[in-house]
Amino acid sequence: MAEMTGAEFYGYTKIAYLSFIHLHDVTESLNLILDCVPRVSDILIREMLLGSSWRERLYGLVLAGLRDYPPFFSEMHMSLRDVRGLSTVPTAAALSVAITDFDCPYDPAMTMTIGREILDGELGFALDQLHFSIGIGPKPELSKGPNDGQSFDQHRSFYRYLSTKRPKKSQ
Repeated sequence: MAEMTGAEFYGYTKIAYLSFIHLHDVTESLNLILDCVPRVSDILIREMLLGSSWRERLYGLVLAGLRDYPPFFSEMHMSLRDVRGLSTVPTAAALSVAITDFDCPYDPAMTMTIGREILDGELGFALDQLHFSIGIGPKPELSKGPNDGQSFDQHRSFYRYLSTKRPKKSQ
């Protein structure tokens, strides 16, 4: 089976990314992505995670969750240093799952210099939620992002769920 190009992936999944913003009606969109997982390379997932738009970053997060978080942890972490709107809270939630469930190493010093006010405080919210969820920060006051209204807890549950949906590897 030939690897899928980015253009082929985006053409096949069309606007499925919309379901991953607030996690409404994700089943059909997730099924489209599950169809693609065996043909998407790790290189393409890494490119998506560091991509120039929140859309490709959301796809990269979903694909990383369906494949395995540890190989993509570095790119997920790096993407917080150059955020893209609607992928900010989902990225922090996926990082939380990678850290707590898959023992990915996290150094909070790497996020200390990031501007918390970015995206009207959305990044600060995401970092506070991440730190609380991994046990190194106080409970945040807000339960949803101040800019886009995304629920960190809902995203964290979704990205944890993805690791149970991994396609079986063929022998």
